[in-house]
Amino acid sequence: MKSRYVIVAVLLIAIAAAVFVAKRISRGYRDGVYEGEYHSENGGGGTKVVLKIENNAIVDCQMTATDAEGHVKDENYGKNDSEANYRLCQISVVGMRQYPGELLKVQDIDKVDAVSGATVTHREFQIAVRQALQKAR
Repeated sequence: MKSRYVIVAVLLIAIAAAVFVAKRISRGYRDGVYEGEYHSENGGGGTKVVLKIENNAIVDCQMTATDAEGHVKDENYGKNDSEANYRLCQISVVGMRQYPGELLKVQDIDKVDAVSGATVTHREFQIAVRQALQKAR
């Protein structure tokens, strides 16, 4: 009786492992470094990503977001505006800096949640990542 349970347990583990491997392989990403970018249609800036792929996994993600004038969104983003707008811009910067790390953790752009204050950059990030991944196929 116990041997049946052992056999069933081994089979379940084998099936789970096969499903995991199949999902990793089904992505079909080639190793390499791939870029994707989004530019706002109304001249409002954009987002660029550089992904490094190894063994069907995203192992590095670099993101650069720019404002309408082409300046990188960093600690100076919004500084030349009102104090209130500067604070909002900095909330956006803090939020968007979470996206690359979250992508590395979850390995699926559809599972990277938007951060309040950085939702526009989130949409741009998704588009840029999808573009880079398409190049990796």
